[in-house]
Amino acid sequence: MDEARVTLIWHRACSECQLVKEALDKHGVKHRSRDIYAAPLSRDELRVLLDGQDLKPFLNPRSTEYRDRDMGARPPSLELAVELMSRDYRLLRCPILVKGDDVLPVVIETDATVVPPAVFQFLGIEVAAKKPAAAHARQKPAASEKRAASEKPAAPEKSAVSERAAAPENSE
Repeated sequence: MDEARVTLIWHRACSECQLVKEALDKHGVKHRSRDIYAAPLSRDELRVLLDGQDLKPFLNPRSTEYRDRDMGARPPSLELAVELMSRDYRLLRCPILVKGDDVLPVVIETDATVVPPAVFQFLGIEVAAKKPAAAHARQKPAASEKRAASEKPAAPEKSAVSERAAAPENSE
């Protein structure tokens, strides 16, 4: 059996997490899953996951700790974030994808029904764009649109995450 190349850090009751998990399954992406409620990340795993990252997308604005400490206006330091997340795993915003040393905190707007394109770029999956309505299908694209369509999206930035953050996981 092929080894999973992606780790999904998620929570079963999270609708955004379910959306990403369904997209992984639909596109045949082999992945390991780790439910942070069933198996919270240790301080060391959190430190590895968050080191060198902008912490804002990893902070869950729905958590009490986030609101009480006004983290939207004043994000914590790495060490404080690690300490707080190790005590209250609800402060860590899910879902998060880990692929090798790369980490992608997936930020999906509440009640969204579509996985952000950044997820597919991160995974190296090409997704066909939706076809335009019949009335627009016969229009010729402008020259600038042709050039933009032929350009490839930029590769996601590398991060300093080791395999340790993805080590102990629950198989799905």
